[in-house]
Amino acid sequence: MNPLDTMQLAGRLGIFKQQHPKFGMFLKSVASKGLEEGSVMEVKFRAVDGEEYLANIKLTKEDIEGFDKVYIVACGTAYHAGLIGKRAIEKMVKIPVLVDVASEFRYGDPFVDEKTLF
Repeated sequence: MNPLDTMQLAGRLGIFKQQHPKFGMFLKSVASKGLEEGSVMEVKFRAVDGEEYLANIKLTKEDIEGFDKVYIVACGTAYHAGLIGKRAIEKMVKIPVLVDVASEFRYGDPFVDEKTLF
C-alpha cells in the first residue's frame, strides 16, 4: 500500500471513530471475553421516516436450538456484512444461514416459517 493510500485510510478510520465512539470499546470487549450465550447485543437503526429505534437482543441456547435456519436480508454494505455474519453464524452455531439482497427478497417467495430467525 502506498503512503497516500495509508493516509487516506487513516483519515477514514479517524472519521469512523468520531462517528462511532463506542465501537472501539465493543471490539476490546469482544476480543477479551468473546460473545457467549446470553450476550446482549444492542441494535440501533433508523426507519425511512427518520425515527430511530433501539433494540436489545439476548438469545439463549434454547432460543437458538428453536431455529432451523437464519435469514439475513440487507442491501449495500449491510449485505456484505451479512455475508461475513453468515460464515460466523454457520461456524459457531451450525445453523444454515441465507443472505439475500433486500430488493430481491421483496419480490421473491422466500420460505420463512416460525422456525426461521429472520
